[in-house]
Amino acid sequence: MPSPFSIRHRIMAEVLTRFTTILTANGYKTQLGANTQQWRLKAWEDSELPAMSIHDPENTTIEENAASQTHQLRVICEVFVAPGATGVEGIYDLIMDVWKATGVDRRWTDSQTVQLAMNTRQIKDTITMDEQGKKIMGAILEFHIEYRTKPFDPDDLA
Repeated sequence: MPSPFSIRHRIMAEVLTRFTTILTANGYKTQLGANTQQWRLKAWEDSELPAMSIHDPENTTIEENAASQTHQLRVICEVFVAPGATGVEGIYDLIMDVWKATGVDRRWTDSQTVQLAMNTRQIKDTITMDEQGKKIMGAILEFHIEYRTKPFDPDDLA
């Protein structure tokens, strides 16, 4: 029986699940996973930081034929720290933890061992500063997940 959710939705559920495991108990350098949400639209309280909001703002069809469509899902991770709470080493640790978690399984295999994606590509990370450029505020990381569906059928892998 097909899933009631689109492949995009299922991939993002796997991304969120994986990123919530970014904890020192799991071998990471930070506790970023303790405060990770998808599409968090309200500001984080200082007591919740460090924290991360993940977004999937764009999904592009990059190849198409009669049997399938290949999609590129753009994923943005916004990492937030309390202003001035961490030096460059601290933000490097947070960035490294996100990349490490992203690379655990670049095909985003779900709990039923279905590989939802073909590949994941690391694009970039940017450290963000306050307006005066004196305090690190966080980082923005971007990666792309490529996956394939049947033409115009976002629920069915091809």
